[in-house]
Amino acid sequence: ADKNQRNHLWLIKLIIYTYQVIASVTADNNFDAATSSAYTFTITKVTLKVTADSKSKTLNLPLPKLSKFFTGFAQEDDSTSLTTQPVVTTTATAASPVGDYPITVSGGSSANYNLSYEAGI
Repeated sequence: ADKNQRNHLWLIKLIIYTYQVIASVTADNNFDAATSSAYTFTITKVTLKVTADSKSKTLNLPLPKLSKFFTGFAQEDDSTSLTTQPVVTTTATAASPVGDYPITVSGGSSANYNLSYEAGI
């Protein structure tokens, strides 16, 4: 390896898995040889919080569009990184009397995230 490459850190997107890295340094004019060692590390799922946006509506008018937001994506991930998109629902209807109604979010899935859900009202 070029001696100028020794201090570079290469960032790549890794998937959930157990990896083994073996380091090896050969001698040159500036460095002694180093004994290779194996290091094992595991990349695990990270928690992604999905929160239903709270909404309000006027009696006898249509329900507002339900929405959600995410907290905890890694690096450049966004909602397109999920295998299945979470769905936002409510028990309220256009004809519901005045009151508070739960807005829930559920049903998402991902290979890289453990999804946790928080309701709105």
